[in-house]
Amino acid sequence: GVGANGHREEDFRFCGDRNQTQESSVIYEHGHPAISIENTAQGLIIKRPFSPNRRNSYYKYSLPAPLGRYRFCVYWFESSRTLQLVYGKQSILLGGDPSSSIPWGQESQKTERTSAYIFNVSYITKGGKNTSLDAKAEYFFPASPESMPVWEQDVEEQLTALDSLLAQPPVPAMGATEQQRLRRKLGELEKMLAKVELEGQNQTFGEATVHATVLRVQPSQAPQHLTFASQREESGEVQGFTVDLPSSLFMMVKEREEVVEHRVLLMDINRQTMFQDENSSHILGDKVVSISLVDTVVANLSDPVVLTFFHDQLPRNVTPLCVFWQEDTSASSGSWDSYGCTTVTGSSQTECRCNHLTYFAVLMVSSPEITSVHRNYLSIITYVGCLISALASICTIFFLYFR
Repeated sequence: GVGANGHREEDFRFCGDRNQTQESSVIYEHGHPAISIENTAQGLIIKRPFSPNRRNSYYKYSLPAPLGRYRFCVYWFESSRTLQLVYGKQSILLGGDPSSSIPWGQESQKTERTSAYIFNVSYITKGGKNTSLDAKAEYFFPASPESMPVWEQDVEEQLTALDSLLAQPPVPAMGATEQQRLRRKLGELEKMLAKVELEGQNQTFGEATVHATVLRVQPSQAPQHLTFASQREESGEVQGFTVDLPSSLFMMVKEREEVVEHRVLLMDINRQTMFQDENSSHILGDKVVSISLVDTVVANLSDPVVLTFFHDQLPRNVTPLCVFWQEDTSASSGSWDSYGCTTVTGSSQTECRCNHLTYFAVLMVSSPEITSVHRNYLSIITYVGCLISALASICTIFFLYFR
């Protein structure tokens, strides 16, 4: 037989031996909330839930031509919501290219399916033990509640609910408990974005206070710089922003483990309600931008993440400062902190260079104006200083002249 090599630690793995007695293929199609593997003489049939608009199509992949016994493994990666088949030396990312799907009924004749056993079967779930199974033609693995698929409409519903909470009239002194409740809702949204089934490489959700974008980066395209630009906002105090993720970010992840894909989450939050500290600090344009890499804590990057906010010219008595939200579990709240971030200011933009990923904003630090009384005192001091300087100069000239 031909061996199948695994990748990084997967959330589920199924392996078995298949006798290939004729030219055959892999059929990948919609199934119930579970993963199922069925073997026939004509091909290997793998099923898992598809999004509603993909259920009228399937995928077909050719298997190696030589006949004989093949070792194959099916890998499920929860973080990227991807299913991978390794058949002998061939590796297939199932459903990886939506444009290659085949609509049901397009083929002229239905493929005959003759059941055939799979041998030397075993499976393992993350954190569990490798379990051997008897030889059969079909295997079915029900999905756990946490691994149930999330569809795009589920994300939109969660966003609408969060927008409704944020749209409520502001309370003069919002308690820490209410802020925590809103941030919990935001955390639930992030978990949904981490596992939502996407049709393409990138997808943006939301039309009101919170906008969320999911960026999928294939390992073949990484390491590379990844740049994202938000939509232009003419009416706001912040007209937009750009994010530049360095290649070292993806290099760091690649060194730790081999991934099927990177998933970057960007959240554009246009209200400070959830991020109010004890000092009632004011942030530029009420805008908070969240940047994260799914299932990865990113800190101490060798090259910074660059987040640029575009805005009108700021008042003279205000100094912009790039900050991130530091959650304080003991105080049930949090605070803004500038550690690890450098601020580069311009007339109409503020650039934040940070060595980690989290919730970012630009804090507006007030520079108190000089009062008229202090201005008069400073003027007197200036005049006296100038007079003393002039007298000293005259004395020097006389000294040199009569020397």
